[in-house]
Amino acid sequence: MKCSICKEEGHKANNKKFHPDDSAAKVQKALIEVPPTIKTPPWYTLEDILPFATLVTHMRGLYAVQEGHIKPKSITDTTLRAFRSGFDTPEDLANENRARLRGKAFEQETGKFHQNILGSLPGYKSLPNGGNGTSIDVIKTDGTVSIEVANRNNSKSHGGLQFVARNLQAAHDKGSRAIYAMIQCEEGKPIPRHKMPKDVEVMNGQQIYALASGRETFFKDLDAMVACTTHHFKTYEALLRGNA
Repeated sequence: MKCSICKEEGHKANNKKFHPDDSAAKVQKALIEVPPTIKTPPWYTLEDILPFATLVTHMRGLYAVQEGHIKPKSITDTTLRAFRSGFDTPEDLANENRARLRGKAFEQETGKFHQNILGSLPGYKSLPNGGNGTSIDVIKTDGTVSIEVANRNNSKSHGGLQFVARNLQAAHDKGSRAIYAMIQCEEGKPIPRHKMPKDVEVMNGQQIYALASGRETFFKDLDAMVACTTHHFKTYEALLRGNA
């Protein structure tokens, strides 16, 4: 099952969790197919490992949030609103809630971005929504590596971590190198294991990208290329058209 709007597996276009309110048409406009002949900018340094057209494809969700096409819903905490009404104006509270929801949307899309980038590296494949019947996000095509990806080290619930642990252990038991990758970890501190089985490795963004790409600086280089892209192209349509 593939969504006709965002082209992702696992949900339909009318799924309000992914495309709430009237955002469907807006997202469809934002997520234009990447032209196969898209020109690689002279400043792009990852073409030999990650073609620029592939990066462009996987940045579309982030641009959709930036442009307001993806807006997650939230239930209002009436008690907190009542308490804070004595300190903040309704406008302040509304602005803060919009910023919080936008941050939540960016967090979700950044996690998808890293899963898709890892799955686009030579020899690797992304499995949207556990496409192999488990929660595994990315595998090496020869079956020797299985990776579950989290954008931050605290982005999964206790139950979610237990589910991940079981599936990674199962992958290890089948002969695969099982890795729980937490892309953004606190610098200078040990990577949290979250009670993962001893057979499961834990890695941060630098480590997992170095493993998958064969380039020690890939994570840092990827961040630099994302920054260059958004500095040159302020909308996704401009990015597709090459209009800086």
